[in-house]
Amino acid sequence: MRKRLFIITIGLVTNSAIAFAQQITESDFHTNTHPRVFVTLTDRPSILEKIKNVGWTKDIYDALKAEVDPIVAIHQKNPSFVISRMQMHWEPGKRYTHFYTEGNFIPRREGNAKYPTVRVTYGRAASNSVPLAPLDKIIPYGDGSLTKPSAEQTGIVKLTDTNVNMLSQLGQTVCYDTVPFTKTGLGTETTNRGFIHLAWKSSILYYLTGEKNYAKLSADILWNFVRGASQQEQVNPDWETRNGGNCFNGYLSFETLGDTRHFATLPLAYDMIYNYLYDEYFDSKQFKQGIPGEMWAPAHPEGKEWALECFEIMFKRLIENKLKRGGGLQGNWNMNEHQSAMLYALALDDDKYYADGKGRAYYVNQLIYGPTTKTHGAYLDVLRANIDPATGLWPEAPGGYGQGSIGQLVRFGFIYYKNGLDFLSKDPLLNKASGSMKQMLFPNGYVTNYGDASYTTMNTEQLELMMAYSHDKKDIVQERKFAELMKYASQRNLDNEFYYSLFFYLPEVPQVNGKSRLARTSYSSVYSLIFGRNNAPDYKDALAFTLMGFGKDTGHRQPNGMNMELYGRGHILAPDQGVGQDYWGADTHEYKINVAGHNTVSPKERIMKCHKIWRLFMLNLR
Repeated sequence: MRKRLFIITIGLVTNSAIAFAQQITESDFHTNTHPRVFVTLTDRPSILEKIKNVGWTKDIYDALKAEVDPIVAIHQKNPSFVISRMQMHWEPGKRYTHFYTEGNFIPRREGNAKYPTVRVTYGRAASNSVPLAPLDKIIPYGDGSLTKPSAEQTGIVKLTDTNVNMLSQLGQTVCYDTVPFTKTGLGTETTNRGFIHLAWKSSILYYLTGEKNYAKLSADILWNFVRGASQQEQVNPDWETRNGGNCFNGYLSFETLGDTRHFATLPLAYDMIYNYLYDEYFDSKQFKQGIPGEMWAPAHPEGKEWALECFEIMFKRLIENKLKRGGGLQGNWNMNEHQSAMLYALALDDDKYYADGKGRAYYVNQLIYGPTTKTHGAYLDVLRANIDPATGLWPEAPGGYGQGSIGQLVRFGFIYYKNGLDFLSKDPLLNKASGSMKQMLFPNGYVTNYGDASYTTMNTEQLELMMAYSHDKKDIVQERKFAELMKYASQRNLDNEFYYSLFFYLPEVPQVNGKSRLARTSYSSVYSLIFGRNNAPDYKDALAFTLMGFGKDTGHRQPNGMNMELYGRGHILAPDQGVGQDYWGADTHEYKINVAGHNTVSPKERIMKCHKIWRLFMLNLR
C-alpha cells in the first residue's frame, strides 16, 4: 500500500491469472480515496448536521466521547499504559508465529518473530471465558493471564453487536482475581476485540472532529496488532498438507468465525485514519526511533513502505483464510465470514498497486461472484442457493441463524451499494428476503423459536437499511413498506458495534397509518412449519399457533419430532426451550435437545435416535 495520486482507473485487468472472474473493475467503485468503506469526507457535513439536529444521534456521539476521551487522556500522557495491555506474545524468544490445535485447544505454539505477535486464544468454546476487564485492571505486558472480579464466575462471552466497551470503566474498587491463560476461554480474543473496537471508535471521532489525538490512539492500537499479525500464519498452517480435506481454523482465532466476530472493525478504523498513517504516523519520531524500554514501540528501520505492506499482508491473509477455509454454499458459516472479509477487501487499494495484482477489485469479485467452492460461497450464489423464492426465508432456525443470515445478506448489499455496487435493486431475492420474517411472527412481534434459537423480536437492522436505501433511491412505496414492518418492533435498535445508525439510518421512521398485516396462515416447506393466526386489532386479543416437523433440510434444527407453540393474551404459551448456552454445555445435551425440552411426544426409540443424531451433528460441527 502506497500513497498515490488517486485516479479512477477505467478498463479491465489484463493479468491473465485473475481476469477470469473480473466482473467488477475499479471504475465501478465510488472513489479511490480514503475514507470510503462506510463514508467519505464529503459525507461528514451531513453527519455532523444529523448529530446536531437529531437527539438519538447526539446521544451516540456523546456516548462515544464519554467512552473514548478518558482513555485518550491517559494515552496522551503515557501511551504505554494503554498499548502494553493488548494481548500479545510480548516476550522475546516467545513471539510465536505458528499455532497448532489439539481437540478444542491450541496448546502448541512455535516460531519467534522479530516483533510481538498477536496472542491467539487458548480454547474454542465461549463457555468458561473471562470477560473483558477495565483497562486499569488488565496486566501490562502480560503472559496471557487475565483478571476478573473476584465475585464473578467465568461464563459465556456474549458475541453480540453491543458497542459497550468495558475498557473505559476505570477506577473500580472491587477486587479482581488473576486467571491463568489456559483457563481464560475466549477471554484473549474478547480483550483484543475491545482494543480493536476502541481503535474503531477513536477513528470515528477523528473523522468527525479532525482531532489528531483520536487518530494517534487508533494508530498505535492498529499498528501494534497488524505488525504482529503480519508475522503470523493461520492456525494449523499445514492442515491441508497433513490431513487433506477442509479445515475451519482461522487466521487469528481457533475458527474462521472468530476472526469475523472479533476483528471486523479493524479495516474500518484503518480506512478512517489512512491519511494520518501515511502523512504523519509512519514518519514520526516514535515510529522511526521507538520509545526506549517499551516492547510495543521499538525502532522501525524498515520504513513507511514496509509498514504499509504489513497491512497488506494481514488483510490478504485474513481474506484468503476465508476463501480457502470458509463455509461453502449452504448455511450461515459463509455469511458470518463474509462480514469481515468484505470490509478488509473494500479497504484495499487498486489491483495495479500490488505485485500480485490482487487488490480491492480482485477480492470483491471473489467475494461476490466467486468462483464458489467447497470452502467459499460467493455472495450472489449463496443468496440464490439459500433464499426460498416462494417465501424469501433462509433455511436455518428462523429466530436465530435464519433471520440473522437474511440481515447479513441485506447488510452486505447495502455496504456494497455505499461503495458503488448496487445489488439491492438488481436482485429481487434481496428485496423479498429483507421483509420475509413477517411470516414467522406471532402477533406480539416475536419470532417463532424453532431449533437453535431464542425468542426474539424481528431483526430491524435490515428494515432500517432498506428504508435508508429506498429513501436514497426515492422509492416511497418501498420505504413505506419497511416502515410498516418496523411497527412490530417495540423500539428502534440504534446500538450496533459498526455504528450503522450513526452513518446510515434515517433520522426518523417514516410515518405510516398502521402495521403490515400478518397473514392468517403462513407455511414454509423448508422449515416444515405451519403458522396459524386469528388476528385482532390488539395483539393481546389475537390467538396463534405453530406446528412444525423435523425440517430435514433446515440447518441448526434440533432432533425433535413434531413440535408446537401456542399464543394467547399477548404471550407465547407452552414455549419451546430453544438453544442452550453453547453446543458443548450440559444444558444442551441433557435437556434442550431432548424430547423433554420440546412440546412433543416421542417414543423411547425416538429419544435414543435423537441422542445419536445430535452426537453425529457435534462430531461434524464446524
